[in-house]
Amino acid sequence: MAKRPAYILLCLAVLVCLLPSCRRAKIMSVQDMSDIYAEMFLADQWLGDNYSARRSADTTRFYETIFHKFGYDFEDYDASVNYYLHHPEKYRKIMELATKKLRTTATALELFEKKVEKQRGILSGLASYHIPEFRPDSICVDTAMVWAPWRDSVLMLPPRI
Repeated sequence: MAKRPAYILLCLAVLVCLLPSCRRAKIMSVQDMSDIYAEMFLADQWLGDNYSARRSADTTRFYETIFHKFGYDFEDYDASVNYYLHHPEKYRKIMELATKKLRTTATALELFEKKVEKQRGILSGLASYHIPEFRPDSICVDTAMVWAPWRDSVLMLPPRI
């Protein structure tokens, strides 16, 4: 009799563990899909520039962070790709939006790079400037000015009447 509750608990535990895997994949919106494609393109470019990371990257795990950023997982992405491949007009719209986003990003980065280059030019001009060294013996004092802690009668102005 004691085996029966244990058996029921075991079955419930297995059922609870299997419930998340029964979730239906979501179809991503056109906007989310285009944003994800743009991020994936940038990630691919980074991966192409970093050979050491490229060797160790697993493609599904590599993009998981991008999917999670938008609230999706690989199953959602896979279901969305299958859906949009059967709807070519929507898929074309996704690609156009992703291209537009990448062009906007490229333009912003070019403007930023121009500003950085301009600032580097200003800083390189300042780097060649040196502050002249002033020593006490190089300071030339005007001979008409006498600095003394007491008043000299020669320097006093006549009283006004």
